[in-house]
Amino acid sequence: MSSGVRKTALLLLLLMSSFSLIRHSEGQAQPPSPLPALPSPPAVAPPSVAEQAPPRAPIVVYQNDQLTILADNATLSSILQLVRDRTGALLDLPAGAEERVFGRFGPGPVRDVLAALLNGSRFNYVMLGSAENPDGLTQIILSSRPPDPVVNNPPVQQMASLAPEPAEAETPPQNTQQEGDRIAAEEQMRQQRSLQLLQNLEERQRALQPQN
Repeated sequence: MSSGVRKTALLLLLLMSSFSLIRHSEGQAQPPSPLPALPSPPAVAPPSVAEQAPPRAPIVVYQNDQLTILADNATLSSILQLVRDRTGALLDLPAGAEERVFGRFGPGPVRDVLAALLNGSRFNYVMLGSAENPDGLTQIILSSRPPDPVVNNPPVQQMASLAPEPAEAETPPQNTQQEGDRIAAEEQMRQQRSLQLLQNLEERQRALQPQN
């Protein structure tokens, strides 16, 4: 064999071996690279609920007939008890008045401040004064507000019940002639009475006139 043919055969062998190596490397599955670790989200604390926190004592000031209430997560019952102690009013408070109150009320007249405090609560209230001072406060009465009534839709009436009832036929009046005779007789009696009255008046006038 000539040297040219040997070189060609050797080159073909090298190409075939390179091709087989490439296919073998492609056939092997490379393991996937691990994903980078994501940072863990920060722990979020649940929102604080006012009812779960311990209540705080309110501040109630009553001076010169002016009432001021400062509440920061205070119970309604504790506020009203301090109002009772400051004003000397009687307090009729039902059980369960533990709803929390936030805000400032007053200074102002005791009735106005208490109305601003109790409006929107779960209780109906009545404030009583005295005969000497009707605008003052002698007693506070609270009662639980009933739940809102459930309005039920009225039942659908049948179409027959909605149909208008037929109008009753008017019956002609009976004894029309007799009724007319009675009216005519009454009219004649009125005329006779009127004539009699005129005659009586004329006779009285003649009696009163001086005789010549």
